[in-house]
Amino acid sequence: MIKIFRYEFRRLVCNKFFFGLLVITLFYGWQVLMGDVIRGVSHTAPFSPWGFGFYLSQVLPLICLGESFFLSFFVSRAERRVSQLTAATPVDPRRYQLVRAAAVLAGTLLLAACAVALCLGFYAVLFHVLPLGALLPPALLLL
Repeated sequence: MIKIFRYEFRRLVCNKFFFGLLVITLFYGWQVLMGDVIRGVSHTAPFSPWGFGFYLSQVLPLICLGESFFLSFFVSRAERRVSQLTAATPVDPRRYQLVRAAAVLAGTLLLAACAVALCLGFYAVLFHVLPLGALLPPALLLL
């Protein structure tokens, strides 16, 4: 099952559309950080949990778009052609679908981790502050 997970994950992530979406997400995240978050959100410091939550809420639609892109692989025309072959394998179909869903989750988490890493790098370089404990609740709530 690990080989199937690696294959599905590589198929999802090593794709031109994923890299394009990653670049767009990071560029948009940078614009949000430089345009809105740096001024502070709700009269708080830019590196406050409010600012981080605002940043994540702005980037979240692009992360959801990436997840829907990953899920669209499961219903594509090419996938329907291959479904007869995968149905003939000795692998339990439910376990196979769970492994594929885990690959989608891992790809989505990779996209979200890149967005969070951009924000943490922004805070570390610009403000020399890395308030990880304060930023954990908004990240868990939104993501």
